[in-house]
Amino acid sequence: MTLTTIYCLITCINIVILIHRHC
Repeated sequence: MTLTTIYCLITCINIVILIHRHC
C-alpha cells in the first residue's frame, strides 16, 4: 500500500464518520 492509498482510506473513513454524526 502506498501513502496515497492510506491517506485516501483515512479520508474516506473520516467522511463516513462525519456523515453518521450528522445523521
